[in-house]
Amino acid sequence: MKRVLFFAAMMAAPAFAQPTVAIHADAQPREIYIGDPILFGLFVTVSSDVAQEPFVLPQPLENFDLLDASTPTVTTDKEGKSTAVYRFVLTTFSTGPVTLPSMPVRFSSDAERVVEEGKTEPITIHVKSLLQEKGDEGNLRPLKGLFNFKSYFWLWLTLGLLGAGTAGYFLWAWLSGKTRAGAEKPSGPPRPAEELAWEAIHRLEDTDLIAQGNVKEFYFRLSEILRAYLERRYGMSALDRTSSELLSDFRRRNFTLTLVNLCRAFFDNADLVKFAKFTPTEEEILNDLNQVKQFINLTTPQKSAPAEEKIPL
Repeated sequence: MKRVLFFAAMMAAPAFAQPTVAIHADAQPREIYIGDPILFGLFVTVSSDVAQEPFVLPQPLENFDLLDASTPTVTTDKEGKSTAVYRFVLTTFSTGPVTLPSMPVRFSSDAERVVEEGKTEPITIHVKSLLQEKGDEGNLRPLKGLFNFKSYFWLWLTLGLLGAGTAGYFLWAWLSGKTRAGAEKPSGPPRPAEELAWEAIHRLEDTDLIAQGNVKEFYFRLSEILRAYLERRYGMSALDRTSSELLSDFRRRNFTLTLVNLCRAFFDNADLVKFAKFTPTEEEILNDLNQVKQFINLTTPQKSAPAEEKIPL
């Protein structure tokens, strides 16, 4: 999974009586080769007295092509402010500095119902060409004419020797494998997913990331622990997928509402910390950590109690 990382940058906001709207947008990476994916994120935060109009990515988008779009997510904090998160995967086949144009984001006041418009700032992506940058590393040359063999005897002899050598090698490898298999003891079963997850959580708790103020790294590692656990427990691809894609997969797998809500709450908060520069309180950090622990506890198979041994009379 290429991992999805956005870094928020403050953009222009509409002129309300109070600063109740904030637009954060960014594209990563800013330097690519032709056809590479670009992760574009838009984070819109509004207060309770402002309603955001649905955001639609302009199409066509000048020199960029849309590859993928995730379902937007909306979270609300204790002060009533709601944050909408939009994620897109773009690419371009132009070279040189290519500008991602500014995009309109519209709002309306609940009191006056007057539609206002803010715009993101243009973002420049530097697109490189491997051929222009490194040249013809393969030393490509025009095709030569056919070579006329005076005799095919040496060709067939060479091919026969190569075939015999290859067959002999595979026969030797097969016999050696059988010998090693008979000498070695069979390896044990893989370790349970919950054991690996708990070890990783304990190692994370022993770090000083929170004390050092590195909250973003803490949430990044905690998210990786949960995603790795999902892959081991359910055999699903989790490390390279977005939070919304995982939640959709949960519904297809008929996860209980409790499990879905636990993951949704954690991933929403983790995305805000990683992508929108949101700084949670110590109580919120502990609550998110406990949500991951509770999810692991609820999905760990219960071990059946061993049958009591009967004592002969």
